Amino acid sequence: MRKTLYLFDIDGTLVDFLDLHAESYQYAYNKILGIMLPKEEFTKHFGIPEMVWNKIIFKEYNFNEEKIDEMLEIYKRYMFDSMDKKDIPLLEGVKEFLDYLKLNKQPIGIVTGNTKVKGE
Repeated sequence: MRKTLYLFDIDGTLVDFLDLHAESYQYAYNKILGIMLPKEEFTKHFGIPEMVWNKIIFKEYNFNEEKIDEMLEIYKRYMFDSMDKKDIPLLEGVKEFLDYLKLNKQPIGIVTGNTKVKGE
């Protein structure tokens, strides 16, 4: 059987983290900058690397860009803590398809614009 490498993004392909991402960013921005931005302010940028779009938001609002790394650390902690507490199921059909690929010894991989730790 011919082998094809199957690559998957995480968000929106394997699982739906959209609301949790936005909630986590809202928390981190509020904690560091004292502002509660609407979820749409974050979600409209999803799909490009997070450091890039966070710099865009920081410039838009004239936030001190030196706070980005600190904000991202708070975001990650909140996101990971929330992931452990919430049941985030695979999207419909994902398990069956991954099982099929495994059964047929097809190589799979994950690609993401998120941080390496979040992807794992």
